[in-house]
Amino acid sequence: MNKIIIKIKNWKKYRECTEAIKVLVRVRPEDQREKDAVASTCVKLFSASNSLVCNNGEKVETFTFDHVVDEFTTQEEVFRTVGKNIAENCLRGYNGTIFA
Repeated sequence: MNKIIIKIKNWKKYRECTEAIKVLVRVRPEDQREKDAVASTCVKLFSASNSLVCNNGEKVETFTFDHVVDEFTTQEEVFRTVGKNIAENCLRGYNGTIFA
């Protein structure tokens, strides 16, 4: 049996680029219709545990993600959290995708 050995020049940078899919959830601010209706918020964020709780009045469910950010998080902060590393790796020649 033949063995194939592949040497990667810069293993550390290669490892940084071999990440699994990550999910960031951003809760949007209420729109004017929602504010006028004085409705209670059905989603609560817990950034320390990267989770959110959805309560539709009938059922309460908890979901955990890689990152959760609230409606006060700026675009700059979102980019620093997820976009910067992907953009840098793309400039190094690796594939990267952000779905919004």
